[in-house]
Amino acid sequence: MWIALETAENQYGEIIETETLCINEETGKITLNRLACWSAISLGLGTCRCVNHDTWEECEISPDYARELVRKSQELSEDKKKIALRAIAQAEQSAMKRERRKQEFYRRNPLQFLLDHFGFESVEEFEEALSYAYRLGLNPLPKIREALEKGGLKDWKVVWWYGDEGYAPDNTILIRETAGEDEPSCIQVEVGYYQAK
Repeated sequence: MWIALETAENQYGEIIETETLCINEETGKITLNRLACWSAISLGLGTCRCVNHDTWEECEISPDYARELVRKSQELSEDKKKIALRAIAQAEQSAMKRERRKQEFYRRNPLQFLLDHFGFESVEEFEEALSYAYRLGLNPLPKIREALEKGGLKDWKVVWWYGDEGYAPDNTILIRETAGEDEPSCIQVEVGYYQAK
C-alpha cells in the first residue's frame, strides 16, 4: 500500500507527493520516502538533474513511527487514516510472524544463523575465516558465543574440540583443527542437533 503523507505543487501547477509511506502487508516492511531534492527537474521543481545525489531519501521505519506519521498527516482523510492504520497493523503482525518463523528456523539451524550473522555464504567460507583468525592468534569463540546469545540461541554451546575423531553432542557446535599428512591444517565446524522426539 502506497500512502501520500505530504504533497506540494510544482512550478507547472501539478500536485506531487513529497513524503510517502510504503506498507508491505505481506513482508511487514514499512518504508518512508521523503523528497530530498526540492529542485528536481524530474518532478518539475527546478533545474537539478540529481546526478550527484538522490532525489528521494528512503528508510525503513517502525510501525509505531508509521502510525504517528499517519495520525499527524494533514493530507489524509479520516477514512484513509483508518485504512492506513489497519494496513500498518497487518504489516506489524506479518513482521512478527516472519520473525518467529526465522527464530524457529535458527533454533534448528544455528550454523545458518552464524553464517547470516557474520555474512558468510557457506560453511567453507566460515571455516576459512576461523582458520585465518587462529593463524593470527585471535580467538573467535567469544564473539561466536556472543552472537548466539544475542540471537536467542543461548542453549547452544560452542567449543574447541581437541580430539581427532568424535561427533558433536546435542546442541553443540564443535570447532576443531584437522590436518592430513600432505595438507596444511584447517578448521572444521561440526554441529550436533537435538534428536527430534
